[in-house]
Amino acid sequence: MSASTPPAPSGPLHRVLYVATARKPLSREELAALLEKSRLNNERDGVTGMMLYRDGLFIQALEGPAAAVSDLMGRIRKDPRISSCDVIDEGDAGERIFAEWRMAFRNLDDPGLASHPAFSDFMNTPRTAVKSLPSDPANYWSTLDFYRRQL
Repeated sequence: MSASTPPAPSGPLHRVLYVATARKPLSREELAALLEKSRLNNERDGVTGMMLYRDGLFIQALEGPAAAVSDLMGRIRKDPRISSCDVIDEGDAGERIFAEWRMAFRNLDDPGLASHPAFSDFMNTPRTAVKSLPSDPANYWSTLDFYRRQL
């Protein structure tokens, strides 16, 4: 987390919500390294957001200047650790939802978190194809919002 206020985007604030599948589940150390690098890059680029992770599945919301978010999505899609990356919801936004966080993070593999009411079935079911994920963005936003409130 960063206490500093993100810079105002030049142009409209852009938000993207996506689901990515890792080629293999990441260790705690790999997740920590990924998060550290993400926070540094996001600080530099004026991007904020939140990432949920469970057993190789990432659900992430990003927000910031449109060019920065687009560039970041390009890097994510090319990341050799990722086998698929699918945008669930995208568009311009009036204000940041995750203004306090360069990248809030919850590892949902941690014991006890799955008992929360907002822990949706799609986070408990192994995924082999994006087609098996819910198509309604509201499922994802409500889950992210629940964990955002817990931080």
